[in-house]
Amino acid sequence: MQPHNAAATVRRLARTAGITHRITPHALRRSYITIGLLQGVPLREMQRAARHVKADTTVGYDQSDRSFHRDPTFVLMAATAR
Repeated sequence: MQPHNAAATVRRLARTAGITHRITPHALRRSYITIGLLQGVPLREMQRAARHVKADTTVGYDQSDRSFHRDPTFVLMAATAR
């Protein structure tokens, strides 16, 4: 899938879920890593899933210190996980 196709798919899914905020594929990537870590997936496994060479890079994606439950990206992730 080309990057512009991924972005268009994310926009379509957000629209379908009733989300009006801008959401990018990269924002979904950050949410995926954050949710995985919050659910207890070991850092090393999330690092592999994200294809990061360094664990520090994966840790940098972790947004758990933010109140992201109201973040539109999190809402989209939750809506598509059903």
